[in-house]
Amino acid sequence: MLRTFLVIVVLTVSLVGNHSFAKRPVKKQTVAVGELKWAVSLTGNSMITSQRRAKEVMAGLRGMVNTALVRSKKFEVIERTDLDQIVEELDLIHDSGLVDPDSLEKTPEWGRLKGVNWLVLGVVTQFSMNRSTGGIAGVGSTDSTDMLMVVDLRLIDVESGTVKDAVPLEVTVNLSRDIQTSKVKNGKVKNNKGKAQQVSKLMRSTADLLVRRVATNIIPIKVIGVNDDEVILNYGSGLLKTDDFLVIYTKGAVYVDPDTGEEEAELIAGGRLRVYQTQKSFSKAVPYNKKTKIKQLKKGDICSFGKPPQKKQSKTQRWLKKVTSWGNKSN
Repeated sequence: MLRTFLVIVVLTVSLVGNHSFAKRPVKKQTVAVGELKWAVSLTGNSMITSQRRAKEVMAGLRGMVNTALVRSKKFEVIERTDLDQIVEELDLIHDSGLVDPDSLEKTPEWGRLKGVNWLVLGVVTQFSMNRSTGGIAGVGSTDSTDMLMVVDLRLIDVESGTVKDAVPLEVTVNLSRDIQTSKVKNGKVKNNKGKAQQVSKLMRSTADLLVRRVATNIIPIKVIGVNDDEVILNYGSGLLKTDDFLVIYTKGAVYVDPDTGEEEAELIAGGRLRVYQTQKSFSKAVPYNKKTKIKQLKKGDICSFGKPPQKKQSKTQRWLKKVTSWGNKSN
């Protein structure tokens, strides 16, 4: 009888203990995507020929950004039908630079943004398509069509009213494989279906790059686990892709800006990683080369996107590159 009683007590304490120490989900930060504006002249633009079409493209891009933010699994995405008007008024307040951030909390517009931690704004400043032909017919001949979009991104910390990040993001999509389908001639698209597909392709690439920039500014890519031959990263398939190349940074000395009083730690570039597996909430990566040692990595190390070093070209590849450049100059 006494033994049975002790067993019950031990089990009860064990269950209570496990329950009390169970980790609760961390409240996610909230992000709202404001109006993405079009600031490109429609004159001579064969892809976007009217303001109505420009607004449709911007609305589609905004939706893609919202979806990509949700897929990152890191944020609560706030969608508000009246956000556009609020953002226009906030733009005027921020851009003037005459209003103290503390007073912004007293304005009706600021109060209506309660519950939003971050605000994403963007303006498309360039949109173009270029076709180039290089090389000599039959020898290294190339035919390439590129579509370019440049978005001026701003990430605003709503609580403080400060701009966390402001950068132009340039996205180029090669459309050479779609030339026959879309009937591109002299830089102009003749097929409406092909035109829509190409614009959609560019928008998707732009949304992915924009969200990568926004997400990692708020929550950096970090090492959350180190195994014998791999590391675990805090982002999953919503942000990272197989074969993504990452540069690892470790924190060095902390410096203080004498003009602003802000502190910033020096980030020292270290090893390099290649993502080889992604899941919903995390990813796995392995060293890109022998110089990166798993034993030297630790939890909390910060990573950023990078480009893998270019492989040394063969003599034939170098010769073809020269031939192509000659063709481009002659055209």
